Amino acid sequence: HAQSTVVGNIKILEVKGGSALVIKPDGVSSPANVGEFIQQGASVKTGSGSSVSLLFDNGALIVVEPNSELSVDQFTTDPFNYEVIDYKTLSKEPSKSVTKLMVKDGLVGVDVVLLNRKSKFEIATPVGTAGVRGTRFGVSFNSATNRANVVVVIGSVSVSSPRGQMQVVSAGMGIGIGSAGIQALAQQVVAALAQQISQILQALRPIVPSNPFAGAPPQTSTGDGGDQADDTGDQGTIDAGQTLPNSGTGASQ
Repeated sequence: HAQSTVVGNIKILEVKGGSALVIKPDGVSSPANVGEFIQQGASVKTGSGSSVSLLFDNGALIVVEPNSELSVDQFTTDPFNYEVIDYKTLSKEPSKSVTKLMVKDGLVGVDVVLLNRKSKFEIATPVGTAGVRGTRFGVSFNSATNRANVVVVIGSVSVSSPRGQMQVVSAGMGIGIGSAGIQALAQQVVAALAQQISQILQALRPIVPSNPFAGAPPQTSTGDGGDQADDTGDQGTIDAGQTLPNSGTGASQ
């Protein structure tokens, strides 16, 4: 309990196209650069034809697709040693973490290694939140229509809407969240999105460098006790762990 959590590091693995920005917590934006480290409070914004791939130090891989915006509202971990971890082959999380992301617009692909039992990983949109334990999936939000889609490739994701609806979305399934609540997506929409997400994420793990967090900012304490995050209740998301096959993301190899 005495162990304090630290602010996690996120490395920009790949930038495609020119018009991608990192917006720091103070609101200052600069072009996204490969090798740059960002932390909680930052956002990544892409223009047409540009995408940004991110490696979180808990092993999660995230791709921000063109015309999209992702904010990292919280990313903290228990302290651990980056240097002994092979991020190319990592199948489960090195330490407990709390990740809260927000898709403000566009499409984001997510590949989460099997999480520690006490970890929390949520990816929100303005109309609903997905909670995960270890899975490969995509979340999109269209700010013009105020509608979100969640499509799952591997594992399962639990989705909750602000009005309290909940649904577990399994591999090969997809849902839309909008003014009419949660509805199943047409199978051809799911298949197309799933294929797009799979192709992007499968290409990423092989380009992860060895010791990717060498030179990262030192792990600084958040001032929180290590276990605080677990006890706050789930604020409208459920734990999808019980529906996950034991293979975790090992199925992606």
